[in-house]
Amino acid sequence: MDFNLFYRRWSLIASAVLLGGATWGVLIHAIWPLIAMGILLFGIWVALGRRFLPTMPLLIGYANWVTLIRLLLVLTLLLLYNFLSDMQLFWGFLASILLDGVDGYVARRWHQESEFGAAFDMETDALLVLGLSWLHVEQEMAGQWLLLPGSMRYIYELLFQWLPQDPGSFPPKVVRATIAVIFFFALITPFVLPDRIAYQILNVAGTLIMLSFLSAIISRLLRLFNP
Repeated sequence: MDFNLFYRRWSLIASAVLLGGATWGVLIHAIWPLIAMGILLFGIWVALGRRFLPTMPLLIGYANWVTLIRLLLVLTLLLLYNFLSDMQLFWGFLASILLDGVDGYVARRWHQESEFGAAFDMETDALLVLGLSWLHVEQEMAGQWLLLPGSMRYIYELLFQWLPQDPGSFPPKVVRATIAVIFFFALITPFVLPDRIAYQILNVAGTLIMLSFLSAIISRLLRLFNP
């Protein structure tokens, strides 16, 4: 099995399971189903996926250790959110967002770029977004609509299983990346801004994410029917 096949199978299972965990958590007003599923799935990811890595220091390389620290930070903040102040949550999640740029730099600096590392980084981002979206819904900072843009990465992945695999270029990568960064920062504004202002920011950023994914889905459908 090559890495692409492993990743497709893992991401399909992870998308369904994490969406299920988040939904279960909403119904019982508890974050632990999402955290438990995240620990299980990423444990499998690191244990089985590392065999696709070339020989690296510290088993998985410096850059992937940065990503792993990000992942553990996100899971810890979600687990302890009831015991942390809004300011502590803000700084914690801000650190996890800023570290998102560090792992890429480390990988390039020490020539440790890999498909595993790029996917690991992206999946950690997706869990961060889903977890923060769930948190704001649970704390009634936003309506349940926020779970839709927060889950779009996983919904898109489930659709991707039958849509064409041509990566395409619409929306352009720079646009998608910019919108993702805007959404990341929008998701931490409720910890430090007045509710009314943060709610409007979440509305705008959530809408942009939805439009970005919708454009990508439509683009793939057009290529499906007009090869």
